[in-house]
Amino acid sequence: ILCIDKSQGDLIATGDYGGTIIVSNLSSKMVFVTLKDKNQRSFQENPNDRAISRVKFIDSRFGRHDAANLIGSGPFGEVHFWNIYKNGVLMAKFRPNKERMSTITQIKLDHTCRTLFVADSL
Repeated sequence: ILCIDKSQGDLIATGDYGGTIIVSNLSSKMVFVTLKDKNQRSFQENPNDRAISRVKFIDSRFGRHDAANLIGSGPFGEVHFWNIYKNGVLMAKFRPNKERMSTITQIKLDHTCRTLFVADSL
């Protein structure tokens, strides 16, 4: 486990070095959903390129089935927006640094969950 975040409910999300996010239910101690970008590159330039360095629940969207409610940074320096319901749906992704691949070191949301702040390692 490389990173972890807890929702306002009983869910916990963890990210690993292989590019997988696992969302688990703390009450039932069962895996709720496993998330992995199916369109990931097939090659690996650096072993750390696949890492999920940060996960963050979007608290204002907790329980919503029609919107992204979890943000994951990585793999390959991209920020992913996931809907954890319906077996996990990748809603959107973008690369903050278009020129170089970088590791996302922080993800923060403002108190309204409308503005995303992302910091990288460059």
